[in-house]
Amino acid sequence: MNVWNVYPVLHIFESSGSKSTGGVDTYIEIIQKYWQKKDKNAVMFLVIHNDEFTNILKNIGFKVFSISEERSLYKKSIRYLRALINEIVKYQIKTIHSHGYKADYIGYLLKKKLTAKKREPIWIVHCHGWINTGLINKFQTWIDIKLLRGVDGIVIVCDYMRRILLANKIDEDKIYVIKNVVKPKKRSVKKAASQYRRIIGVGRLSPEKRWDLFIEMVGRLRHLEYVEFIIYGEGKLKEPLQQQINRLGLSKKVKLAGYVREKEILYDNADIMVICSDTEGIPFVLLEAMERGIAVIATRVGGIPEIITDSENGLLVDVGNCEKMADSLERLLMDDILRANIIDNARKYLDNMSSNHNLVLELEQVYLKVSKLKFKSGGYT
Repeated sequence: MNVWNVYPVLHIFESSGSKSTGGVDTYIEIIQKYWQKKDKNAVMFLVIHNDEFTNILKNIGFKVFSISEERSLYKKSIRYLRALINEIVKYQIKTIHSHGYKADYIGYLLKKKLTAKKREPIWIVHCHGWINTGLINKFQTWIDIKLLRGVDGIVIVCDYMRRILLANKIDEDKIYVIKNVVKPKKRSVKKAASQYRRIIGVGRLSPEKRWDLFIEMVGRLRHLEYVEFIIYGEGKLKEPLQQQINRLGLSKKVKLAGYVREKEILYDNADIMVICSDTEGIPFVLLEAMERGIAVIATRVGGIPEIITDSENGLLVDVGNCEKMADSLERLLMDDILRANIIDNARKYLDNMSSNHNLVLELEQVYLKVSKLKFKSGGYT
């Protein structure tokens, strides 16, 4: 089958916003950088939120549609569909690829409308991870998994997610695992050695990331001298987390630094990253830290144990175990040999991983396989 039979591809995603960061944004950025050099007409984007990232895509020269009013998303999306469907027909989009709860809902509506018009593209859903904290998130996850029964293909980022889908009776033939990967960069030279060790956390300030445990961990390690803790990210929990810091008397020990787009600022002076999350797929911040020579301590959740082998290329702790998290961090701070071995093994792992994987080309193979199966079954008109 000719590869161009599956292009152009319309990627639907919800941007995290100009003052936040997320795995989907990072994924879209990888796709954007690849096609920017190859053919900007091969991919288009439908963005839920019209923000700085949307403008970046437009300025590069990509075709971008946007839905900007979150509070009226579902009402507005239905009104917007008619115009959008006309655009999709105009640009002869062959593949719809949705990323996330709201994007999957839009993808479902588009497929339904286009099927009625006998203009059915293939529909791929990309599951980057589900959030199961809180009733609303649990309900969204339940709805999302229901929607997956009607898609043509499902891309997931780890084997853990495959087990969840199979347990929910999703057709195994629809499931494709493409693990997140980062491209190796020229190794940056660390600044002159400092007596301080910098411990960082990076991500949205949202409940599932468990920043409350991160701060509690800092409290358990307040006796350590020359160690500073920085949390990079924005979100609705910023004020409650600052209150927790003040209440525990840790304002001189841990800092909420906000959102920082420049990754050099995030990583170049960091020594250790701590991930306390209750739920994850395979977070890009984990891979980025490993690639940049930062030792990682993370919870044993989602796809993280598929990347980290405990005490070999990182340290793993059970979800919610703050005491173990603090003990592991102190161990890593005190054992220079262990930390150096973990950093070296992590880089070797990522070098090997990146040499065998290309996210965009692997996605292309999924499109081709799904399109071929759909064509054989008579799905096209």
